[in-house]
Amino acid sequence: MPFQGVGHQKGYDQFNRVLMGLLQRVLDTNKRVQEAACSAFATLEEEAAEELTPHVAIILQHLLCAFGRYQKRNLRILYDAIGTLADAVGGELNQSRYLDILMPPLIAKWQLVSNSDKDLFPLLECFTSIAQVCCTFC
Repeated sequence: MPFQGVGHQKGYDQFNRVLMGLLQRVLDTNKRVQEAACSAFATLEEEAAEELTPHVAIILQHLLCAFGRYQKRNLRILYDAIGTLADAVGGELNQSRYLDILMPPLIAKWQLVSNSDKDLFPLLECFTSIAQVCCTFC
């Protein structure tokens, strides 16, 4: 079901306020706020889907800024949010301007994680979502 009300200016403005509010909270210094905001954002991604397309750049900027702030537990939620973004916006993500922002920090995290680390699986799931979108729209 598409995100309701976005077709009208008032609905679009409200959507933008919610989106930006969540993205600001994703970068909060409190790890519990980060966790709640990132989880809520992933839910918004699932519901809004293609409505997020015009906002991909600002979303990526916020999510990747979170890489520098998040500790181990919240990184798993962040990986999920990035994978969900890939699923939500589809081929829009398959542009070098977005992949150049997204891939270096993910690859850097991958290089730091050992093969026995339980954080490897959520990270690889994130990579899988990105790869599926990119390969589908090649």
